[in-house]
Amino acid sequence: MRRFLPVLTALLLSLFGAAAQDYSALDGKMDAYFKTIEAASTADKCSEADFLISSATDPAIRAHIAQYVFTHYSNSSVMGDETVAVYVAREWMMAGKVEVSPSDLTTAQSYVRFNGRSLIGMKAPVLTLRDVNQQTVSVFDQPRENYTVLLFYDTTCAPCALETEYLKRYLPEAPIPLDVVAVYVGIREPSWARYRATGLTLEGVQHLWDPGMQSDFHEAYGVIKTPALFLIAPDLTIVGRRLDTKALTALVEALAPHEEVQAYVYGSKESEAMLDGIFSNGADVLETAAYIEQRTLGEGNPAAYAHTMGDLLYYLSFHRSEAFREVLTPFMDHYIYGRDVWSATDSLQVLTLADMMMGLLAKCPVGSPAPDVAVDGTLRRPGRRAKSASGGEASFVPRPDKAVKGLRLRKLRGEPGVVVFASDSCASCADAAPGIDRLLSQGPRKLKVLVTKASPDLLDDFDLSSLPYLIYLDKKGIVTRRYVDL
Repeated sequence: MRRFLPVLTALLLSLFGAAAQDYSALDGKMDAYFKTIEAASTADKCSEADFLISSATDPAIRAHIAQYVFTHYSNSSVMGDETVAVYVAREWMMAGKVEVSPSDLTTAQSYVRFNGRSLIGMKAPVLTLRDVNQQTVSVFDQPRENYTVLLFYDTTCAPCALETEYLKRYLPEAPIPLDVVAVYVGIREPSWARYRATGLTLEGVQHLWDPGMQSDFHEAYGVIKTPALFLIAPDLTIVGRRLDTKALTALVEALAPHEEVQAYVYGSKESEAMLDGIFSNGADVLETAAYIEQRTLGEGNPAAYAHTMGDLLYYLSFHRSEAFREVLTPFMDHYIYGRDVWSATDSLQVLTLADMMMGLLAKCPVGSPAPDVAVDGTLRRPGRRAKSASGGEASFVPRPDKAVKGLRLRKLRGEPGVVVFASDSCASCADAAPGIDRLLSQGPRKLKVLVTKASPDLLDDFDLSSLPYLIYLDKKGIVTRRYVDL
């Protein structure tokens, strides 16, 4: 998963290195991240949750992240996200790996209690209920021939009545045979009888109830409100939970036999190797894109256009170099946006990435004044040559580094001024030290290099998704270059 979203993942990582009292910036970045990975599998989301929580070294931040992730996924409207909430609650909050308040712990325990036994992918809990003849029957104790729609409802519930009407219309037209088990959660037998006579009256519906509340269906299936609709596979695996008829329809349609269409995967190793071969010879990005357009869209093949341009977007986005990053905006404006070639899956993979990159590239663009922010750091300047007293060759005398505090970037009066954003936890930043030394030894005498920490309060002004990040400023504080490779 993370292979496709390294930019935003690194962006979050840069937040975790510093303690913070105000978590609003962190929460905003996590919200954006959750939206980006919304279509990922639950396994990927659980892995990302582990990654985000464990990346925080400060216990308070780690606890805040765990609580925020749990709250997001427990309140999510995306089917299956409750699996992630249960995982975080069990793995981090209830296991004592993060410190949570007693009330938050109670909330997590209650959520697991009412959701942990009926998650998607689990076997449907067996229910022992009573039928219309008051005989005890068990359901989901053995495999079934068809998929089963399991409905929990109450006769006094207006949404249940509406859902019943929708089901009555849809079930006879479903593309696959569906069994129906309708469980009345109330205790009024006359009301139940009226529902059977006028409500879900389809032939073959198995009507059940539990007036003595002995089956534990509330906890087994997390029935805290009605209607609660589940779809259960013939092997008794839960494939859909807390559905409405619209979501059930989409799920059933996906399960119906149809011609298999393999979704295209963008950013593959094969496409990367192909583009490496093209650009290693110095090919111009926009000229290459124009040629691709001619050979695909120009020849009536929009699918080939979408796949190739999407691969090129991934390549440019994840190869962080000045030459590629600075051409991304015109590339996306002309070849990605406004093109009627993207399917729903393409939109999720391609347009979401394009939107994210547009947001990053809009920060501190070339030709704009440096953001008027104050930073702490280390100011470095080139050494100077001192004349030899004996008249021999002048010796090189290094200038001592100078610690600065609250330096406003627009006041960095160098020719040029170079700002290096780095982090103590970034391995690449440590490897960049020789490059800074080389820059100082080979650069002009008036060069000034400011090395500063990539702190969370700078994320709104600079693209700190990958470190170290360099910008060049002229003597007026105007950005002349960025994404420079040391």
